[in-house]
Amino acid sequence: MFFAPGNHDIDKSADDEIIENGLNMKLSSIEKVNDHIDSGKMLGIARIVPFKDFERAYYSKYLSNKDITVYNSTFKIALKGFSIGVTCFNSVWRCFDSTKDKGKIILGERQITRARPIIEGTDIKIGLIHHPLDWFSPFELTTISSLIQKDYDLLFCGHNHRGSSWTQTSMQGKLFLSMAPANWSCDFRFNNGIYSNGYSIIDIDNNLITVNHRRYSHNKESYDPNTDLGNDQGVMTFEIPSKDQLAKTAFTTELVTKIQDNYFDILNEHLISSTTNTNAPKILSEMFVLPKIVDNPMEEKSKQITYKLNDFCSSDESFLILGTKEAGKTVLLDRMLIELTLNIIQYRKIPVYFDCDSFSHSRIETGIALFLGIPITAVSEFLHSNKLCILVDNIDRASKSFLIQLQKFLEDYNLVQIIATSSYVIEGKLIPELLDYPFLAKFKYAYIREFSAGHIRQLMNKWFNGNKDYDNKEKLEKLLRFFMTLNIPRTPLAVSMFLWIFEQQGKNYKPINNATMVQNFIETLLDKLSSKEILSETFDFTNKERLLAKIAYNMFQKNEKDYSLSYDELSGLIFESIKKKKFGSIVKGEEVLFDFLKKGIFLVFVHKGQRFIRFRFNCFFKYFLMKNIDYEPGFKEFVLEDCNYLNFGDELDYYTGLKRDQAEILQLLVKRAHNKFSEIISKIEALEYSFDTFFETRSSIASSLDRGFIKKLTERKKPTNEDLDKMHDEMLESVDHETGIEKKEKMTPLQELETAWIIAAKVLKNTEETEIENLKSSAFNDILKCAMGFGVIYKTLLEDYLQKNDTNNQTLRVFCNFFPLGLQQATVMFMGTAKLLVVIQEKMAIELENKGVTDLEKILIVSMYSDLKGEDYFSSLRSLTKNIRRNYSRDIVLLKLLAYYYLRSESEYSDKIFEDIMTSLILDTKKSNIEPQYVIKNRNRSKIIEDYRLKRDTFQQELKEESV
Repeated sequence: MFFAPGNHDIDKSADDEIIENGLNMKLSSIEKVNDHIDSGKMLGIARIVPFKDFERAYYSKYLSNKDITVYNSTFKIALKGFSIGVTCFNSVWRCFDSTKDKGKIILGERQITRARPIIEGTDIKIGLIHHPLDWFSPFELTTISSLIQKDYDLLFCGHNHRGSSWTQTSMQGKLFLSMAPANWSCDFRFNNGIYSNGYSIIDIDNNLITVNHRRYSHNKESYDPNTDLGNDQGVMTFEIPSKDQLAKTAFTTELVTKIQDNYFDILNEHLISSTTNTNAPKILSEMFVLPKIVDNPMEEKSKQITYKLNDFCSSDESFLILGTKEAGKTVLLDRMLIELTLNIIQYRKIPVYFDCDSFSHSRIETGIALFLGIPITAVSEFLHSNKLCILVDNIDRASKSFLIQLQKFLEDYNLVQIIATSSYVIEGKLIPELLDYPFLAKFKYAYIREFSAGHIRQLMNKWFNGNKDYDNKEKLEKLLRFFMTLNIPRTPLAVSMFLWIFEQQGKNYKPINNATMVQNFIETLLDKLSSKEILSETFDFTNKERLLAKIAYNMFQKNEKDYSLSYDELSGLIFESIKKKKFGSIVKGEEVLFDFLKKGIFLVFVHKGQRFIRFRFNCFFKYFLMKNIDYEPGFKEFVLEDCNYLNFGDELDYYTGLKRDQAEILQLLVKRAHNKFSEIISKIEALEYSFDTFFETRSSIASSLDRGFIKKLTERKKPTNEDLDKMHDEMLESVDHETGIEKKEKMTPLQELETAWIIAAKVLKNTEETEIENLKSSAFNDILKCAMGFGVIYKTLLEDYLQKNDTNNQTLRVFCNFFPLGLQQATVMFMGTAKLLVVIQEKMAIELENKGVTDLEKILIVSMYSDLKGEDYFSSLRSLTKNIRRNYSRDIVLLKLLAYYYLRSESEYSDKIFEDIMTSLILDTKKSNIEPQYVIKNRNRSKIIEDYRLKRDTFQQELKEESV
């Protein structure tokens, strides 16, 4: 009997953890593993010693040729005139955690080569190994698989507790592989045919292998034929390949080995991590995250087909995969090339890769010959006798001659599959030029979607290698917030660039404001993170920024659709700028424009038959237009005019975010916001219960609860990462994607009020360097009151809408009932920064226990302090629950505490604190006499927003007159 060690046969505690971690870092290539085995050192393999001691004792009386080492053990057997070689491989000498070992198992080339002297010349060569081959580390997987396939006829493995058998015909030999079913007590009553306990008997007769699968029947207490793994008798047969077949597969193996040697390292260069100073993995297979790819993005989600990598590789149909710029199309094809190459036995097709941006051959056959390294004269015969998968990147940029060739090529060779990628501007719409080629109509279409929260989480975990120093949960929240605020598509490139920015700023980096993130993103995009860029040294970021600012200003002055310029206008503008600055000797205008287009700063579109260019995103246009506040004389005064400034909210946000000392602008904007809201705030504060009047409810949810609620709370499971991802995805999908650059147009009265307080809030958040005494405190107070005033108007109008339309929209009704929670989140989003914590602390010290201050204001300031994780914010929350008196405010605070409990708390200690605060809130609610008892007075409410309604109606009438 022969046996190989499994993961349950080792003593994991025998190896020191420090040595274990060190070896994990060191053993990163075939050569380093060979050196370690050759050294004879026992470092890191003490775990296997007890098993090896047992093994030597068991085979002590075995008299035939044998070699038992600390790694593999090899035996030679003479049986009825046949010689048999058996190698028991040790795949567990680096095994440590079965839940994480897949892709990390190391065998070592030496285990195979050292067994050769004994098994050489035997009639049948058998290998035994615990782990399946796909569990091995990527750096040795191909080599180990090839050597085993070359040296052995049969390979028996286990570990997966799943029985199956199949023949693998390699390019260097033949290999029959049998995956052993389990035979242990845990599966004793398992009736599934694939996973149930059992065994296999294997017969070899000339060119045929027969497998008899048996499984244990608990009812019969005996073994029966396993019909799930074979025919009615549990039997499967496999034909051993002929010499001609082996010769053909040997040729195929030579080809895929060339592909791996010639192209795999080049593919890694398509990763951002490969060209930057980052600790993130630089190997494509280790960093790749498969995006969601669907058959029809316009279809309901439940009816969409979602494709996996295997669906493309295993299919015989041709595919056209469409995605936006930088959606990951190139890296997806790279990953397919790796998949098809490493799994040539499974897919049985040879991959070839073309990039239409660089394809310059007169014939497709020439491109195939050069890629595979075969004579051009042999290509035709090769194509008629081998399946091929041609991966075509950027087919939308292919020349007409290439597309005509491809159509004829597919007619001539029916064993060819095409997987091509193309960009699109409008989702679901093919590039018009491609519609002229009928062969594309036969392709199946697939669409790459934006990264979901789950995809971003996966890439973040890969990028930071599970480094606990980086709070991935917090980073994910911030990243998603920036994608929503800046409205940038969640592409692999954009996510990778933000992750790089996070990493470069350090583990404690907290993005300062929108401006710094946009600046970092643009600077990273322009320099493309690489010193190899042709324009990075001669025409640097500062040069590019000044030119792009000039372009943005000209686009604004021109005021065409999407603030665009025609292709010729923009080319001329760039040429003139370079000429005036005398940069002509170091850079050409066409190079600069091509660079901006290539890197996604600009976008080309066709309007009325003419090519136009605009900035790709709103945030890009606004960022570079903002730069003219300093560059262009008179533009700052124009932006800050009372009739204009509301249309330049983002530009002022970016400007003050980069300067951070614009106290005069802050004072001006706060004053203007205060003037817009002063009359309505005065009327609200004249009411007996001020702002609380508009939010109070007839009853309180908190008053209906008891201690049992907290007990039930502790018994409920907190949201998993999958639950949170689903919540984040719903939030992301609620944002409408940009379809162009928004025009700066006249606003409605409500928009003016909203924009006024939000601009002031953002500028306050940015103006951290001012030393003017009490400026921050007074600005904070004024802006908070303006936000509260806006909240009153918005909620009142929402109630009017629901009342007049009698709508059954429950989401809208819930939002209306709990509106203060939405208002609180808005104040944190626009004004929240840790650099205002002192201001907030001072305000809490004065107003938290002041009965003259409304509950709404107390909720807003304490919640902001808590959201920003101010020092001892638990105490502030406790104090808040003791100092609120309204039905609505207790419910809002309860919801806020529940959100902290489920989404923030990650320890039993903080869980207990939140539970205690909620218990206290519930008990206080029951004991207190809530005042006032539903005091909303419709007459007073109507008077307060009467002036606003008049302004709104006037605005609507003006719009009608303008349209006429």
